[in-house]
Amino acid sequence: GMTVGGAGVAFGGAGTSVHGNLGLTSSGAVTQAGALTVKGTSTLTATGQPIALALAGNDFQSDVTATGASVSLTDANALTTHLAAGSATLVATGALGVDGSTTGALSASGNGVVLGATTVGDTLAVAGGNGTVTQTGALSVAHASTITTSGQDVTLGDAANAFQAPVTVTGANVTLVDAGALTAHVTAAAATLTATTGALGVDGSTTGDLSASGAGIAFGATTVHGALTANSSGAVTQSGALQVSGASALNAGTSDIALADAGNHFGGLVTATGGAVTLADSAALSAHLNGVASAALTAAGAIAVDGTTTGDLSAGGASVTLGATTVGGALSATAATGDVAQSGTVTVGGTSTLAASAGAIALANPNNDFAGAVSAGAGGAVSLADVNALTAHVASGAGATLAAGGVLTVDGSTGGALQAAGNGLVFGPGSTTVGAALTAQSGTGTITQAGSLAVSGTSTLDAGTNAITLATATNDFG
Repeated sequence: GMTVGGAGVAFGGAGTSVHGNLGLTSSGAVTQAGALTVKGTSTLTATGQPIALALAGNDFQSDVTATGASVSLTDANALTTHLAAGSATLVATGALGVDGSTTGALSASGNGVVLGATTVGDTLAVAGGNGTVTQTGALSVAHASTITTSGQDVTLGDAANAFQAPVTVTGANVTLVDAGALTAHVTAAAATLTATTGALGVDGSTTGDLSASGAGIAFGATTVHGALTANSSGAVTQSGALQVSGASALNAGTSDIALADAGNHFGGLVTATGGAVTLADSAALSAHLNGVASAALTAAGAIAVDGTTTGDLSAGGASVTLGATTVGGALSATAATGDVAQSGTVTVGGTSTLAASAGAIALANPNNDFAGAVSAGAGGAVSLADVNALTAHVASGAGATLAAGGVLTVDGSTGGALQAAGNGLVFGPGSTTVGAALTAQSGTGTITQAGSLAVSGTSTLDAGTNAITLATATNDFG
């Protein structure tokens, strides 16, 4: 072995080979002019002084412990280093292993990097080359972290990690965990990001899936070419457009989900669990609402929605299709160019406002239940059905077909025929204008009115054995 001490140590240009351990203590700088080979361990102590052993021909064949102000170590092969430094730059042609602490920045490059328990007082730069970036101990970084590999995995999943500033990471399968908050910019094949007790901020892109967990999640401009999973104990928000090719599962518990950027596009089904949910899509949007407090959905293309809200549901798109949907509050469905239709039973606890200015409204499932009044305006035909009573105000450019298991109350206008069937039928409270024929059928109740009735075509009225009372003086039967 070799033991060296002095007020500064300089390894000469002829090169130095140590067949055992190297022990070095210096009160000055440690430098070199020729390559250094050490077969055993190296202990380099230059407290408060620089250690500059950065020649490409160096070969530290066993562990290096380095204490100094600024530490630069380079190895032609693999390098394993324990640091107590002001700052450090470590380069290995093979794998690099590092632990310890710096009060300043740490730069670590190798073909594969393994981080032990490491504390970095400033920025962290890790270049994993053609190898993975992993860890065996917790990592604490005071300022920004940049972690890159050439198509290899980055796995920094220790629960005690603390990235106190943004992390920029490039790799294949990326895993980042922070015990508190985490902000990450990701370029990866797939990524799993976890902020255990703090908020998670994320942007960037993945060619595959993205899984994000935090006590609040904020998406910047993010492109996910696979599936998106977001689990949050706080609100899910965004500051940039979100593009997801696959399915999206968004769970904010009882907190809000606010993803209303007009540039969003969810290519697959969005399943949302949360408080107030707001979703926007620059194309079509398909959403399942998993017991949310309320929902406001907007799409430039078609909207398909099902699920449950305890409060209001608003859906506006080129067309709107309601699957099996239960709305605890009010329903608003607006189709800009197409129809308002259904593929499952619709139940609404409050009022319903339905608009299809260039299309039809077709909500004729006999198991529907509109507890509040329904206002339906369409350029085309209107079809409504209710298993119980139905109160409807209709403005149809064509005809309307209304059916209720209980009393049907209707007013408004149709450009075409009106077919109205219920167990009890009331025209009103406003006036009713029918542009063609009227067919009114009451199974077990009377046919009456609370507003005037004008019919351009023939009128067929059937109340069985019950009374028909249409005696308002302003009625006009064509």
